[in-house]
Amino acid sequence: MQFNVARLLMGAVGTQETYIVDESFAPLEDTQTDRVKGQLRFLRTDVGVWVTGTLVAPARITCSRCLQESSVPVRFRMDDIYYPSIDVNTGARVPLPEEADGHCAIDRSHVLDITESIRQYTMVGLSMKPLCKPDCAGLCSRCGVNLNQATCSCDTQEMDARWLPLFSMASTIHGERTRS
Repeated sequence: MQFNVARLLMGAVGTQETYIVDESFAPLEDTQTDRVKGQLRFLRTDVGVWVTGTLVAPARITCSRCLQESSVPVRFRMDDIYYPSIDVNTGARVPLPEEADGHCAIDRSHVLDITESIRQYTMVGLSMKPLCKPDCAGLCSRCGVNLNQATCSCDTQEMDARWLPLFSMASTIHGERTRS
């Protein structure tokens, strides 16, 4: 998503513009995000343009319980400073400050591109264990059926024989505590 900020860069420090964002674009790498909605405020600072606002973007995930792919909305607060590479008044090249990320540069045509920031904020906003829905039932641990789509006929009381020594030890310890 690109914005021409030449007029904003010519303005005094404190000049601002607000944008209502509802844009579609080619799917981003990693998250397959292809749309973003929200509101952004662009504020002219002494060093560049501060972009802040709240956005919502869909991301493709693989559910950690049922392993199905689905789309989840990711809400994030954008808060970045973009630095000009060319002085808008003189046309002279402006060196980027050391703290500037490469993606936070305003290009030679005074175009500010927030696409990489959207990708990064979306990645960071994803859950460590994403779910397709809050009450996802997951997969049966015995037969692998997706419990959101069908029920299985597995015996849930049947226990793996390898666990029996631990259960007998636990019942012995529990029995000793109740006798004391």
